[in-house]
Amino acid sequence: MYYFYDGTFLGFLSLVYQIFLNKNFDIIILKNSSNTLFQGTYVETSLENAEKVYKRLENTLGKENLEKIYSTFLSEENGIELVLLNYINSGLKLGKTITKHFLPEVNKVENLCKRVNHEAHKFKGMLRFRKLLDNTYFAIIKPDYDVIPLITPHFIDRYNDQNFVIYDEKRKKALIFDSHAKKSKITAIEEFDQRLKNYDNHELLHKEEKEYIALWKKYFDSIGIEDRKNTKLQKSHMSNKYWDNLVETN
Repeated sequence: MYYFYDGTFLGFLSLVYQIFLNKNFDIIILKNSSNTLFQGTYVETSLENAEKVYKRLENTLGKENLEKIYSTFLSEENGIELVLLNYINSGLKLGKTITKHFLPEVNKVENLCKRVNHEAHKFKGMLRFRKLLDNTYFAIIKPDYDVIPLITPHFIDRYNDQNFVIYDEKRKKALIFDSHAKKSKITAIEEFDQRLKNYDNHELLHKEEKEYIALWKKYFDSIGIEDRKNTKLQKSHMSNKYWDNLVETN
């Protein structure tokens, strides 16, 4: 049997509720029901049902394991919904001790959540903001995993007196924080101004930002010793897939 959902975590929890209600685990789960030849059941996202599942998992598996489920979901790996469904099914039987059991779904969740959280931790340290003409601080990222939900609390806590935007180029969505209303939202961005990708394009930058970029690049060049340049070592600390969105390497 095919199940479809909207691709969100709340949608997934709503789906879990429906699957356990029907007691049918011989299934295939797909995101959305459009552009597919298969017929099945589309499960609407229900905040009420999602909350019921969330509380049951928190009480039975514990907060730490629930966070692992969420991080693993953000990996967006193909078929991850079935892995998590098996993990939840086992967790409801084993409780908080599930991590002590060598099950395929446990190993998969442990491995993936570590990778997702590791990348989220990286972006907390290397994300670069630029100040735009309207005083908004703007940053671009292109992570392997959907880490914006994981890094949101960190940047709101650190920059809660500033308007800022963190744009995920790969998923075409952004975290937008309004410092006056003290509110944030993650929203889809259909149209993106490509000029924002180029650090040398100053049309949209605040005057202060132009000076900071020039100063930072000068500092980066001045502390470098050409004879000791080791690009391979640099890449081992920070993969060059992240370099496009760094001031010093853009």
